Amino acid sequence: MKYRKVVNGFWSWMMIILFGVMGGITSCTTDNDVIDNSLDNKSLGVSASGLLSSERFNKLVLEVMYMKGFAPEQSTVDSLLSMLDSLIDKPNGIQLIWTEVESPGFRSYTLNDIKVMESNNRTQFSSGSTIAVSAFFVDGDYAGNTQNGVVLGLAYANTSFVMFEKTIHEITDQILEPDRELMEQTVINHEFGHLLGLVNVGSPMQKMHQDEAHEGHCNNENCLMYYTAETGTIADKLLGLSKAPFFDQNCLNDLKANGGK
Repeated sequence: MKYRKVVNGFWSWMMIILFGVMGGITSCTTDNDVIDNSLDNKSLGVSASGLLSSERFNKLVLEVMYMKGFAPEQSTVDSLLSMLDSLIDKPNGIQLIWTEVESPGFRSYTLNDIKVMESNNRTQFSSGSTIAVSAFFVDGDYAGNTQNGVVLGLAYANTSFVMFEKTIHEITDQILEPDRELMEQTVINHEFGHLLGLVNVGSPMQKMHQDEAHEGHCNNENCLMYYTAETGTIADKLLGLSKAPFFDQNCLNDLKANGGK
């Protein structure tokens, strides 16, 4: 599968904004200037088949949005690309785009905060034969965290998920905790698994394997889609591992039946 990488640099955006303002002095806004995000504003799992198969979309654009100092490790993104290469059918390849996002300076973010920031900063949207995904790495914690547990990642729309990178940093900076790359890879692959419809969220189960106590997750504690993979409790399980967990056979069967490789 072919990969392309584009960086949305700060000065490039400043020039675009500058020329956009200058152009606005002599021209009027037209319908062509309106961004159509209708295909990316749907419920989680709706685009599972579109991501897995090439029937409608033959190319994937992955936009990695991040706040300064909280970009994921390159190895984390490489791990995700490798996983996708083995699972999804995209003959025209995957294009990777990095976009730095200005931080509002919040200590924690609600889901609505995340959605607003994505709407204001996302540059890539699904259209034609290309499907786009936004992976957002933020510099704060999830506002829904409790004393009993913290959230490391959250898939919240058909082509959108967030990684609470500050929380990941705080956990992995401690002594006797797993490597940051390993935790990042586990969480990012898990969240993308939700976009692919796992478990029973867009990719129908070929055999019952959903954790009844944790909707959208696998009942196999060794599977990547086990619920702890997106919470702070995954740290203990990752200790001693050299690579991130992967989907079990039941999850793989679901993906293949829904158009995957």
